[in-house]
Amino acid sequence: MAGSNRSASLKDTQRSIPIGTLSATLTTTAMYLLSVLLFGALSTREELLTDRLLTATVAWPTPVVIYIGIILSTLGAALQCLTGAPRLLAAIANDDILPVLNYFKVSEGVEPHAATLFTALICIGCVIIGNLDLITPTITMFFLLCYAGVNLSCFLLDLLDAPSWRPRWKYHHWSLSLVGALLCVGTPFDSYHFICHP
Repeated sequence: MAGSNRSASLKDTQRSIPIGTLSATLTTTAMYLLSVLLFGALSTREELLTDRLLTATVAWPTPVVIYIGIILSTLGAALQCLTGAPRLLAAIANDDILPVLNYFKVSEGVEPHAATLFTALICIGCVIIGNLDLITPTITMFFLLCYAGVNLSCFLLDLLDAPSWRPRWKYHHWSLSLVGALLCVGTPFDSYHFICHP
């Protein structure tokens, strides 16, 4: 979604977004699968369940490398959200979809200062809670619902044969969008069952 949030800055969005999205997804999936194998080989089941910073425990040459990585990764993700979310909010406001968002409208090429301030206040509110474990499931659900909305929009635009909807990606099919939307809607229920009834 980072590429989609900055699609106005891309030279060729029709080509760059699918390639970038698939490359990021495949790379991330490969890294997660590799980490599952490596951590399974390095530690016991008990350590996997109890040591929240197992990565730092087994890090070479020192755990400080992991702590620095966590800080930099967190700052990178925060900056990405603080630059992408306000532009998305301003774009929705400019489309006049929700009248309550009219305050966040901006002209073409102008930075969305009001939307950035609003986004920063939401972020500060979440940080003030003080326990990220309390808000992580909620944020995850919001992201999944956002992805479900994007997939459902693609499915409906394809199904209704909207004249403005002309995907140029050769592997696009409406069924992929429907499956993506169903997975995004179904995953929270599966996660809730897993968390509440281990």
